[in-house]
Amino acid sequence: MNALITLLISKTPLKKEHISNILQLLDEGATIPFIARYRKEMTGGASDDTLREFETIYLSSKKLLERKEEIKRLIEEKGVLSTRIKESIDKAETLRSLEDIYRPYKEKKSSRAATAIAKGLVPLANTLERARLSLNEFKKEAQTQENIKGAQDILAERYADMPREREAIRNSMMRFGLLEVKKAKSFDEKGVYKNFVAHSEKIAYIPSHRYLAIMRGVKEKELSVKISVDIARIEENIKKYKIPRKASSSQSLLFDAYKDGLKRLLLPSIEREVHAELKERADIAAIGVFGKNLSQLLMTPPVSKWVLLGVDPAFRTGCKLAVIDENGNYLEQGVIYPTAPKNDYESSKTKILALAKKYHINGVAIGNGTASRETQEFFATLNEKEDAKLTYTVVSEAGASVYSASKIAAQEYPDLDVTIRGAISIAQRLRDPMAALVKIDPKSLGVGQYQHDVDQKLLEKKLSDVTQDLVNRVGVDINSASASLLAHVAGIGAKL
Repeated sequence: MNALITLLISKTPLKKEHISNILQLLDEGATIPFIARYRKEMTGGASDDTLREFETIYLSSKKLLERKEEIKRLIEEKGVLSTRIKESIDKAETLRSLEDIYRPYKEKKSSRAATAIAKGLVPLANTLERARLSLNEFKKEAQTQENIKGAQDILAERYADMPREREAIRNSMMRFGLLEVKKAKSFDEKGVYKNFVAHSEKIAYIPSHRYLAIMRGVKEKELSVKISVDIARIEENIKKYKIPRKASSSQSLLFDAYKDGLKRLLLPSIEREVHAELKERADIAAIGVFGKNLSQLLMTPPVSKWVLLGVDPAFRTGCKLAVIDENGNYLEQGVIYPTAPKNDYESSKTKILALAKKYHINGVAIGNGTASRETQEFFATLNEKEDAKLTYTVVSEAGASVYSASKIAAQEYPDLDVTIRGAISIAQRLRDPMAALVKIDPKSLGVGQYQHDVDQKLLEKKLSDVTQDLVNRVGVDINSASASLLAHVAGIGAKL
């Protein structure tokens, strides 16, 4: 715990005593909104945004320290944990640099180097690495071409596992590498990916949305990608820095071994790591946009103290109606057919005017789905010809069908058809957007692109955090709030 607190002090602006208090509260199961509101004296008055950032740093730091201890144990089990290795592990600041240190000690299954090591060719590989023998002397010691190849395989893997080489080439690839996009076998010449063909872009500058779009094309087998780097420059550096200065003529064999390690092992491995990093960055950026959009959606001002009519428009099956009172309680349902194919204006007019008179309806929420424009025209005609004085607006019905078929909707309105539940949801979204939308999985609300391409656990956590933070920032009406809304209140939760 002391190591964790020391690490957190270096990474966050919070004081030691406040960090200790926050960790204790988190271990006890307290949520971030709860800590931000009810334990200010223990956190130095830290805001929920500060605490969310702290939580992220805390979880990543904890993971880093746990992995350090695990790697020390694994290397120690092999009997090779020296003071130097231990110090390098302790100094590692990221999981990636930590994995680079551990890589040479990992068990490698069925590699060419493993086969050569099993044949006892490590001493020969060490001789080649020093490159002090002439070519003929080395060949004589090796005895066979197969042994020479085995020694080179060992050195190829040894080079590919060098932490400094991996870090240098990874940094070079991130800064100067080019993402090259080409057609794949299933490419559609007129499809959505036609603009990406023969596309080349520096990966240091590629926007997250474009990377996600390209990789979706790869997943759908329409595109293929490759990260290109200046291999000639890397090979020159190998000659300059990795081949012993006083090397004899056997240095050509050593250079060939390192080149093999570079092209066959190191570059493909680093390319996978770079893709993983680009994906992580793109996910974080995209999820940030999702969170921002959800925040704006949930913070839409409510229409309070109005009796509302929710309308779920459709052509053939008619427009489903649901009336709710000023507290959001369901009152009555109905169906009208003002649009094609029936175009039944008279019956629709009679039904709407009767409901408006009976419940003193103040406003109408019309879903933005199929037949929305035609339904709006009907209400405009109603206001013009019949002086109905019904204020209407269009409401997003994204996720309404998901809600209407959900367990929550079934518990709230067990005796109603799913289509009427959808109309109720549309009306509720106008009355109190936050109260209505917390009942729906945020991923069903259409708050961003590529939501199925990003890390689903990270997306779910972000959207849950945004919802929880906003509900606690705004507060709820305890007398009219649903169980779904109350469950987000700090200190209450779903069970209570």
